[in-house]
Amino acid sequence: MNRIHTFRLGPPPADQGLGAMLGWLMAVVVGGFAVLIGALFALFAGLAVAIVAAFAWIAVKLARLTGGRARQARPASSSVGAGDGDLIDARKVGDQWVAYGYDQPSR
Repeated sequence: MNRIHTFRLGPPPADQGLGAMLGWLMAVVVGGFAVLIGALFALFAGLAVAIVAAFAWIAVKLARLTGGRARQARPASSSVGAGDGDLIDARKVGDQWVAYGYDQPSR
């Protein structure tokens, strides 16, 4: 005759012997170690996130100290400017660009 076993959270009954009791006790100890290891992994993951956030905060503070704001794009101050005649003309012909005036002296 087959006996139906039900799931129990507590220790096994005394009639199942010492082996059942030791097995249950070992399962509790191993489960406790698994929970402890999981908690340590969670602690290390949280610590890693905190370290990355601290480095990001430091990088933002250093960028603000050095004036790392985006600046407006403006032409470089050089001898070539608007109206100097050193600019060339380029037009799109078909799917290629054709430049005019690069081989001629300034007008």
